[in-house]
Amino acid sequence: MYSQVDIRRIHLEMTTRCNAACPMCSRNERGGFQIADLPQVDLTLLEVQRMLPPHFIEQLEQVWLCGNYGDPIIAPDTLEVLTYLKAVNPKIRLGLNTNGSARKPDWWQRLARVLDHCHFGIDGLSDTNHLYRRRTHWNVIMANAAAFIDAGGAAHWEFIVFRHNEHQISEAQELARTMGFRKFRLRKTGRFFFDGQLHPALDIQDTSGKTIYSIEPPIDICLRNASSAELGGIASERNGYANYLDTTLIECKAQTERELYISAEGLVFPCCYLASWYRGSRRKRDAQFQKLLEQHGGRNSIDARLRPIGEIIEGGIYRGIVTSWSQPSVAQGRLATCSGTCGGDSPNRHQYTNAIYLKPVHRDERDTH
Repeated sequence: MYSQVDIRRIHLEMTTRCNAACPMCSRNERGGFQIADLPQVDLTLLEVQRMLPPHFIEQLEQVWLCGNYGDPIIAPDTLEVLTYLKAVNPKIRLGLNTNGSARKPDWWQRLARVLDHCHFGIDGLSDTNHLYRRRTHWNVIMANAAAFIDAGGAAHWEFIVFRHNEHQISEAQELARTMGFRKFRLRKTGRFFFDGQLHPALDIQDTSGKTIYSIEPPIDICLRNASSAELGGIASERNGYANYLDTTLIECKAQTERELYISAEGLVFPCCYLASWYRGSRRKRDAQFQKLLEQHGGRNSIDARLRPIGEIIEGGIYRGIVTSWSQPSVAQGRLATCSGTCGGDSPNRHQYTNAIYLKPVHRDERDTH
């Protein structure tokens, strides 16, 4: 696929733990309860130092802290890991995605000194954000974002659009401006397309499995994910989606951007999509990729705590991934995950609108919130 000297970006999952229960997140069953087979683990500073030694960090352009299952602000060593990376390579760009609803303001002030930009996932205002970002607290988010911004941090507001918050876009953008956020960007989620079909809504359940409310796409068609609608049409045809997975052109984003994904268990994948090991009952495990992995040495063959990253990505499993793309069908070995996420009509390609750069507001002019 590529060699270690080619890598320029690392997508680092610091933890599988999270304070929130977002209903479309891979860690939850419709937001009600955590999937049963998800381990609760964090990467430590020592583990990161072993996996990412100084000579490797020096060639990197960016490290991004996000993940499939956890929020990096929950991991105990996140600030220490960022400090280590910046000390080794002062030119490296460090970013982080978060719901913002954990830690104290003083931690966020320290974060602002080492982080290049922080993307806050805030999907609405005080009366709506919690409908998707379940178990988060508006006042905590606002205090932490303000502390980060006032300490000089570059904050970006990312707003996933749903029916229940689409009327608040302008107000949220103005709040972002007055608080001092640098950018405001809308996200058009592709996650209403799952289990091979487009769903009109997602029922949110409590821990007993009882539906308590539903999340729906925005009414405004322009705010919906166009690829999800296209795939929904394909899926409605007889064998349409299966044929799409067999024939779509795969353009690997990780390969193009020379990126790797390192999970909270220290496992090295090309991307976060192949790293979705734990899916619960609503989304079955990707047995196809796991079978391929077993053919090339199993889990230990991609564990960066056991072997160098260069050895992993130059090994058989990575060659097997690339080879799979040329197979004539999923049944004959083409990885369905690669077709579904990096195929020509993937919802992941059309989830963002252009970022709005916000005119700076002098600190004395900022509104209270």
